[in-house]
Amino acid sequence: MKVRTCAEFCTDFPADSIWNGDEMVQAGGRNVAAAIQEMIASLGYRASGPEDGDEHGWWIHINHEDQQFLVQVTDLPPDVMLLTDDVTFFLSRWFSKKGHLYGEFVRKLRAAIEADPRFHHIRWFEEDSNGRELGPDGRPLSTKQVQAQALAPKAALASERAP
Repeated sequence: MKVRTCAEFCTDFPADSIWNGDEMVQAGGRNVAAAIQEMIASLGYRASGPEDGDEHGWWIHINHEDQQFLVQVTDLPPDVMLLTDDVTFFLSRWFSKKGHLYGEFVRKLRAAIEADPRFHHIRWFEEDSNGRELGPDGRPLSTKQVQAQALAPKAALASERAP
């Protein structure tokens, strides 16, 4: 079974980026990353952060049964991007019988995010090694397909907010 390791969603959190004139002092999304870190901890994982990743957003480091995972939360208004990765040392992944733990972690995180009413218009996907979004058939999506998928949640959100 394929595990979709990336998500794009909207939240009800207030904007929290800090600017000094035209210069960004602190990236937005810290409040979202803190909420996700609390979710991860409530699932029984040791999670530290959120750590400031500059223009990349916020990083949450997870250590679970000698496996290390990374969650990156990037605020791209009106959306938030969430990327997960198994950053366990590659030899440990090859020779460990715990390789299933990353997929289990992502599935639990997905369920927690989808159950939280502060997160909506959630779209999960996976990326290939070049950062391209993959479709259901495992092949990279065209730019046109990615744009069409990105516009669909925004159109739904706009229709919900229309008087």
